[in-house]
Amino acid sequence: MTTGNPPPAWSDGLLVCKHRHDVTADVRTFVFAPTEPRLFRHDPGQFLTLVLDIDHRPVERCYAISSPPTRPDLVAITVKRVPDGLVSNWLHDHLTPGTTVRARGPLGRFSCARHPAPKYLFLSAGSGVTPVMSMTRTLYDLTHPWTWCSFTVPAPSTTSSSVANSTSSRPPHPTSG
Repeated sequence: MTTGNPPPAWSDGLLVCKHRHDVTADVRTFVFAPTEPRLFRHDPGQFLTLVLDIDHRPVERCYAISSPPTRPDLVAITVKRVPDGLVSNWLHDHLTPGTTVRARGPLGRFSCARHPAPKYLFLSAGSGVTPVMSMTRTLYDLTHPWTWCSFTVPAPSTTSSSVANSTSSRPPHPTSG
C-alpha cells in the first residue's frame, strides 16, 4: 500500500470562499479553500491579509484566522460589520461562496503555540475574540485544558458571547461531503 505525500502548505495566493456562516446579525464567518491542493499550516492566533479590489482600487485588511490548524483543509476568518467600514461591509455584502480573493499569510506571532503551558487562561473582549477562537478550538481538538473569559457589552449582536458559546460545540466550518 502506498500513500501519496500530503499537499504542500498554502501561502500567499488565491483563496475561494466555500461557505459563509452568520454568527450574529453583524458578524459572519467566511470559510476559504485554496484554489489548488494545499493545506493551511498556521499557528493558532495568526492572521491573513486580504488583498481586495474594491471600486477598482486595491485595498488590504488583516483578519485573524478563526479556524484551528488542527483542521488544515480549510481556513476561516470571522468579520464584524463596521459602520462605514469599507472592507467589512464589502465582505458581508459581496463575498459569497465561489468568490475568489487574494491573500497573504499566515502572519503574526500572537499564539499560544509559542508559549507551551500545562493549561491556559484566555481573556478577550470585543473583536479580540477571533484569534482566541483559533487557539481554543486547537486546544479543544487536542484535548488540552483551557479556560476562556470573554468580556462584552450586552447587546444582541455581541461577537464575543455568541462565538464563545459556540466554540467547542461545533466545528468552525461545515464539513465537506
